[in-house]
Amino acid sequence: MKITRLAPLSALITATFASQAAVYEIVELPVNQQANYVYGTAINNQGKVAVLLQEQFRPAIDVSRLNLESTTLQENIDVDAVAAGNISDDDMVYLYGYLQNLGSTDSPSVTSQRFAYYSAAIADESGFDVVAGLDMFVPELNALSRSATVRVRDVADSGWVVGDSTAPLELLPYVNESDETVNYQVRDYGLRAFVNIDDQQIELLPEFTELGGVSAAYGLNNSRQVAGFSSIGFDLRDVYGALNASIYVSCNNDETRGDIPVEACMASLQKLSNFKNNATRWTLDEALQVIESKTYAALTTVEEFIAETGYDGDESNIRISSIAYGINDSGVMVGEASNIYTGPKIKGVTTDLTTSAAMFVNDEVVDISNPAEFYNSKALGINNTGLVYGVGAKYVNGKNASKLFIYDTTNESSVIVDGFFKSSSMNPRDMNESGQIVGEAEIDATFSAGSTRRKHAFLYDYNDGSFVDLNDLIACDSGYELVQADGINDHGEIVVTALKKREVKNIAGVVRTNTDGTAVESETPVVLKLAPIAGGQIQDCGTDESKQQRQGGVFGWLLLLVSLSVGLRRKFL
Repeated sequence: MKITRLAPLSALITATFASQAAVYEIVELPVNQQANYVYGTAINNQGKVAVLLQEQFRPAIDVSRLNLESTTLQENIDVDAVAAGNISDDDMVYLYGYLQNLGSTDSPSVTSQRFAYYSAAIADESGFDVVAGLDMFVPELNALSRSATVRVRDVADSGWVVGDSTAPLELLPYVNESDETVNYQVRDYGLRAFVNIDDQQIELLPEFTELGGVSAAYGLNNSRQVAGFSSIGFDLRDVYGALNASIYVSCNNDETRGDIPVEACMASLQKLSNFKNNATRWTLDEALQVIESKTYAALTTVEEFIAETGYDGDESNIRISSIAYGINDSGVMVGEASNIYTGPKIKGVTTDLTTSAAMFVNDEVVDISNPAEFYNSKALGINNTGLVYGVGAKYVNGKNASKLFIYDTTNESSVIVDGFFKSSSMNPRDMNESGQIVGEAEIDATFSAGSTRRKHAFLYDYNDGSFVDLNDLIACDSGYELVQADGINDHGEIVVTALKKREVKNIAGVVRTNTDGTAVESETPVVLKLAPIAGGQIQDCGTDESKQQRQGGVFGWLLLLVSLSVGLRRKFL
């Protein structure tokens, strides 16, 4: 990798204020016109941005799976036009809502067409390319099924894309005991890592594949290596432990399964929590074949935990795992691993089992946590200079706060960053080769039980310790509120998720209107790229209207919060 050394952030920002300049230029991306909600996840050195789309417009509706003779459809759509494949905007809106309602119960017995929560793409200023993940192409629709939830986590300079995907839903005909053919709708697996190269999708298989197993990919390097996690066995002891175990036994017994296919019976067991997972590094050769899949255990075992802590409860409640979130070009991975907590007793910590920031190097799992400061932690990335960034949890002024930390492997020193104020909680998301880190952090110092503090996108520079609100580095009249920074490349370009008031469209891509005919508007998330301006200066926004517009509204923030909390939206778990 060619490393571009950037000047410290403080050197990029002119100390004086200017009225017609900014430190970063906002680059709008056309992909924002493809869905009502768009989020960034990563950016490479070519400025290519990985994005997730929610409520993507104009899904391909499979007319062959509709019962056009039903009274409900007869009364609400033009069934003749739909049967001929001519679906009007109004009929598309109705059919999408109709199918969403039918598929609201995630059961194999529901065989209506279903649409995934997220789709993914790689975007820039000129357009975007869909990332199929492990979805399937449906020839009759001339489109992807859109039944697989696809998340892109990272994009390399080579154009390689990594992420994870559910399997698409497929119909499974089953002849029951009454000699009737009944359809079920099932997936081959619940979650699987992939590499996307041009039009090729390479599956990254887990070590344990019963019920499909699970795997996920979070990062990749320029040596064709991918970091993530994969299943090494079953763990049927989640909150429904005994029930899940009995389901597994029952489904494998012809006498107790009932008159349904094994695949449908087992479907509820394909979720992530039912598997034991370990950090995994996959290595591919030039022919794009996986030549090595190496797993790393946690920092403790069940037996060690019991021996050292004197735990006398149910062993099935001890859940041991590890995850890799980042990898550098030397193949060193960082992430988190289950560990025995050795720090001081802290209010709210009721167990001796914790997760610790860890490095996975050669054949070792190395503890790089700081139990004197954090009661749990995770390392999220490592660059080629050996600088690691992560997040740790601690109590500050009686409040649980997540803090950014930086660990230098060259001298084993650590730095903990307060953020906008001492009890500000933060989520770091990416780091470049120059040691610049981006993410989001709480900006409201006031706190009351049950309330949620607002967050803004931040930029932290390890070289000079500066920590700034990215909203202060863009034009005052931009109309955007930058609430999350998702990635930064070696040129200092940043991908952010921002709130902007804009017209809301229905699933057909048509602007919704109020009763008076005016367009419905709402603050919704969009993805932007921030490009550094040579000699840029901070604008003095003062207290004018442009500053108020930048601050956004409470409703928009709460809407974003709800959107981010549904599903695994984030780059990291």
